[in-house]
Amino acid sequence: MTHRLQRTFSISMLTLTLMGLGTPVVTSLAATTPTTQVPGKTPDKADPDRVPMLNGEQMPETVTTPKVPAAGEPGNRITLSTSSDGYNANTRSLAGYLTRDTTKKIKPGTLFRSARLTDLTPTDNKVLNALNISLIIDLRTDKKRQKHPDIYVGKAKSKNDSIYSRSEDKVFSGVQHYNRANGGSIAFSRTALSGYHDFLTDLLNAPGPVLYHCKHGNDRTGIATVLLMSILGMRNQDIINDYLMSNNYVDKKVEYSWLKTYIGQIDEKFGSLNDYITSPKGLNFSADQQAALRAKYLVPSGLPVPHPSEKPTPVPTPHPSEKPTPAPAPKPVEKPTPAPTVSTPAKPVTSPTPIHTGQPDLVVTKPHQAGKTKVKVLSVKKLKHAKAVHLKAHRAYFFDLHLKHKVGKSGKTGRHPRAKWQLIKQAKLRLNGKTKTYVEVQSPHGKKRWIQLKDVSLIKNTTNHSH
Repeated sequence: MTHRLQRTFSISMLTLTLMGLGTPVVTSLAATTPTTQVPGKTPDKADPDRVPMLNGEQMPETVTTPKVPAAGEPGNRITLSTSSDGYNANTRSLAGYLTRDTTKKIKPGTLFRSARLTDLTPTDNKVLNALNISLIIDLRTDKKRQKHPDIYVGKAKSKNDSIYSRSEDKVFSGVQHYNRANGGSIAFSRTALSGYHDFLTDLLNAPGPVLYHCKHGNDRTGIATVLLMSILGMRNQDIINDYLMSNNYVDKKVEYSWLKTYIGQIDEKFGSLNDYITSPKGLNFSADQQAALRAKYLVPSGLPVPHPSEKPTPVPTPHPSEKPTPAPAPKPVEKPTPAPTVSTPAKPVTSPTPIHTGQPDLVVTKPHQAGKTKVKVLSVKKLKHAKAVHLKAHRAYFFDLHLKHKVGKSGKTGRHPRAKWQLIKQAKLRLNGKTKTYVEVQSPHGKKRWIQLKDVSLIKNTTNHSH
């Protein structure tokens, strides 16, 4: 009887809809129909609070593919023959990239990134042989390596530091390389963790110049370069630009949003990229090893500290310019007589200490927080029995215990106050001479934050509560 009524009702609704009379009812029914979560997608993927932090700085919202650099500048490709699949187009040197304080740069002739070396001509081999490469690190799987073997380059030895297992190599493409919901192999799988650990260790132990590559030289190699440049202390904009530079050289593109996904998920699980690199549960590459890597691959830049420049060759002037030759022309035109007053105003460079000119709104809060607050950790204890709490609205919370990297404020009323977090740790901090209590809380999706104890409220009667 029930089925007959449902069928009759459905036929009636169809008739009314065709007559233009049933639309309000259908709309009402559709509005009450619950939406289903797509399997494999995490509900916190679009979390408005999460801003990925790359080396202590918030990543910009959007970034465009950088222009191809001039010959001799960092990121410029090493010219090889044009292969049928374009694999020879993404071979380039990391030489010349500057550290954040511009006092050092990557040593020329030591680090090279590439796509697979399967289509090299004899001429290409001579070009690479002239680089005196001692070690070639192949990030591909054993199967791909055997199917498309590299052509030998000079006396270079070959090492396989696979980032994927055989099964992962078949599945992942595009953003799936970076998304933890789909396995997150490039960041969190056992193969990736051991592969990138071996990659960094091999760079440290290599007797001479190193070339590393995967298939196209953009995903696995791109992330390898992000890790390497982060350890060496390169500027974030250069790290991002070098990652996106592959789009100028190969048809298989990468997207900036993929890099943000990768960094954002590392932030959630480890707190920062540096913690991911050093943690025994991450890449397990210690601070001493990182210092040794910097000592090996960095040399003095010859540039003064105050004015960072991406071009190491021109002699720096009091006001850096992207156009070195025509620089003297505009100065007398704009300020012919009061030339001495050019250096007196504090507006252009001295006061804000900009990190990236394209994103002042993103970084303004962090230097203020880190510069004016002296933090000393007095004690930290792990809570044996996690308690469920709510976060009070509009309260500041942080990624790290030293309060250097501020996430922002807890969400609007109705979002975070209703979410059930768990107390994980409790710490006593001394802030500018005053002792305050902070707690580490964990969201239902595993996100960890540090917030003042007074800014959380305990959920009562939650003995058997599970998040």
